[in-house]
Amino acid sequence: MPRNYIRKTNRGLWSEESMLKALDAVKKGMPFRTASKQFGVPVMSLKRRAKGKNKVAVGAIKYLGGKKTVFTAGQEIELVQHIKDMETRMYGLTRQDVVALAYQLAVKNNIAHPFRNEKAGYDWLRGFRFFPDFDFISLKIY
Repeated sequence: MPRNYIRKTNRGLWSEESMLKALDAVKKGMPFRTASKQFGVPVMSLKRRAKGKNKVAVGAIKYLGGKKTVFTAGQEIELVQHIKDMETRMYGLTRQDVVALAYQLAVKNNIAHPFRNEKAGYDWLRGFRFFPDFDFISLKIY
């Protein structure tokens, strides 16, 4: 993921709510094209989701992009808890420690990863620190 990404298309700008309404309308008998125009969702996306042929996104849940996260949300929570635990024991981790720890976690659990040189990259660390589900106010990575 580039650091200064500028979006080039309008692809995937529909809302999950409109896709859900379109899927309901199709199930009630409305044609795909009519539902697509009425709810503002792409026809082919609607067809794939209605027929259950979408391999990544299921139902109205939106998934955009070719890159997947390395760790699951549960694994990231465990990693955050470990970092916080180390901090309470007065052993704060540096950025280099955290990226090396992420690499080790991926290798030990046989998780496919894009990491190089036995550490995660800057972009991974940046995305990890700003993950919206966690409270990182108390988490300090030096």
